[in-house]
Amino acid sequence: MLPDFSEANAYQRKLQAGLEAQGATVTMSDSIGYFAILSAIREYGLPDVVHLHWLQPFVISENPIKTAAGGIRLLGELLLLKLMGVTVVWTVHNVLEHRKRSPRLETLIKHFVVRLSDYVIVHCPAARRSIQEAYHLSNEMASKCISIPHGHYIDSYPNEQTRDQARNTLDIDSTDTTFLFFGQIRPYKNIPLLVETFKELNDDEARLLIVGNPWDENEAAEVRKRSKTDDRIRCIFEFVPEEEIQLYMNAADVVVLPFQDVLTSGSALLGMSFGNALIAPQIGCVAELLDPEGGVSYDPDTGDGLHRAMERALRADVAAMGEYNYRKAQRYDWESIARRTYELYTAV
Repeated sequence: MLPDFSEANAYQRKLQAGLEAQGATVTMSDSIGYFAILSAIREYGLPDVVHLHWLQPFVISENPIKTAAGGIRLLGELLLLKLMGVTVVWTVHNVLEHRKRSPRLETLIKHFVVRLSDYVIVHCPAARRSIQEAYHLSNEMASKCISIPHGHYIDSYPNEQTRDQARNTLDIDSTDTTFLFFGQIRPYKNIPLLVETFKELNDDEARLLIVGNPWDENEAAEVRKRSKTDDRIRCIFEFVPEEEIQLYMNAADVVVLPFQDVLTSGSALLGMSFGNALIAPQIGCVAELLDPEGGVSYDPDTGDGLHRAMERALRADVAAMGEYNYRKAQRYDWESIARRTYELYTAV
């Protein structure tokens, strides 16, 4: 399985543990240089299955020529795997890399990755439709795209703090309605829009926490500039250790996902796993995951969609929504997800 992002990514850790419980021997490879797959085989031996996740470390570069070369190299490795009888599985986590540096090249490369894969895993039917359209896949090619849900994060991170303890630590009143954005601060996540939208809320007991590591200082500076005029907003721009995730999740009432472009549902499931209500756009797997009983969805192409969703959340029983989400998250257990993934491995 590669690339190995498991140190900072509970998804891969939970999937690996689940597969091993099914009887698979899973080796995570951190090889991401030239001929990364062949280097992993040279180090660990010829596997039955190569399971790819994010492709950008192998392909995408600032230079389109290097991107093309990386794509040709990756496709050559996959073709060689097929000739050696190795099963190839690819899990699609996003349609294109978020910076979209070479979208046409990336689309073409991924089209042929689908062709050379035995199975392609997506996290919901909407994701399958999205990649079929984006990668120009025929119905026959799209038939190898199998929907297996994203698993929950219950018990993935420490969770011993109560709501009151978390709020005391962060100096948040128990009666405040606290919105939380949690995750890496990147342009596609629309954090400046979230800040401006929150500032329009006429509620002195509303709070907004923006917590995460900025992708670059320009993005952080923009969010700070917009936030400093409203003392209800607090920005915590830092890497959050896993043991501290509970602090922010348990202090929050509502996790807000102001994304303009999202395919999968990991961020939503993280909030649900801590019993939070959600505000999320009606796109990708998030739209299929979020029920009205668990939060408020909105059309990201509507100018005031996010604002109306936050207004509705201020009037809603967000505690009941959070409880509903926690119960729903329990359905996405890693045992069944790993079993279905293992069945793909053995079906070829």
